Amino acid sequence: MVSKFWLIVILSGLVACRSSNQSMLNQDQQRLVLAYTDLLFLQQTLSPANPAYADSCQSILETYKISESYTEIMHSLNRQPEQWEAFYQAVLNEIDRRTDKSDKKQIE
Repeated sequence: MVSKFWLIVILSGLVACRSSNQSMLNQDQQRLVLAYTDLLFLQQTLSPANPAYADSCQSILETYKISESYTEIMHSLNRQPEQWEAFYQAVLNEIDRRTDKSDKKQIE
């Protein structure tokens, strides 16, 4: 629970540093953004101790076709550290987009 708090704090801090770095991400990295965001939302609804958690994670990675290319995507991010900032910014943008979309549905 505490780690989720710090993750939110760190990601919120990155929001303050918004830039157009998202365009620096290639298509594979953008797919990882979507998968990572899904995994974050999964953690809010399903405990990692739950046996279904691992299956759900695997399903998310397969949905975005990340399973096979995960190592390659991570190496590409590590080669250019500024891409990590773009990655996390893109994750924050995706969280904001989904949260806004969810809030609008609840209002209706």
